[in-house]
Amino acid sequence: MTVLICMIIASVLGIYIFYVYRMVCKKQFYNKTFNVALPSILLITAAVTLTIQSNIIICGAGVAEIAVILSIVLTALTVVLYRIPSMKPMLLLVINATSLEVQKEIVSIIENHCSYYKVKARNGAKNSLDMVVEIKTSEEEQLIKALTDLALVNSASIMQHDGEVTF
Repeated sequence: MTVLICMIIASVLGIYIFYVYRMVCKKQFYNKTFNVALPSILLITAAVTLTIQSNIIICGAGVAEIAVILSIVLTALTVVLYRIPSMKPMLLLVINATSLEVQKEIVSIIENHCSYYKVKARNGAKNSLDMVVEIKTSEEEQLIKALTDLALVNSASIMQHDGEVTF
C-alpha cells in the first residue's frame, strides 16, 4: 500500500512538473516528448528510492510489486500526458524580395492574413530583402498569393517547425 501511495504522489508531482514546464516554455520551443519524460524520470526515481530504502534490487525478493506498480503507473501516466493536446506549431514564412522598399507592404499583408506574427530575421542588401517571420494563420494559400502578387517579391515560402511549438 505504501508503494502505491508513493507512486500516486509521484504521479501528481509529475503532472505538476509537466504543466510547469509547459507554462515556462511559452516563448521558447516546447518539446512534448521531453516534457513527458520529466514525470517519467520522477516516477523511476521514486521507485529506486523505495528499493534503496529496502536495501534490495528492484526485482529482488519481496519488492517485485514496486516494479509492477511502477510499470503500470508509468504506462498510464505516459498515455495520459500524450493525450493532452499540444498547440499547433507556429509556421515560418520566408520571403525573398528585390528591394528594401517593400517591407511595409509585406508586413501589411501579413497583418491582414495572420492572427499572430513576429519578424524573426531581416537580411537586406542593395537589391534584395530576405525576411523570416513566425506566423499563425489558417489562410496559408491566400497569404502566399497576396505576397507573390507584389511586384518586388520574388518568392514566399511557408514551413512548419519539426514538432516543437511555442505558445
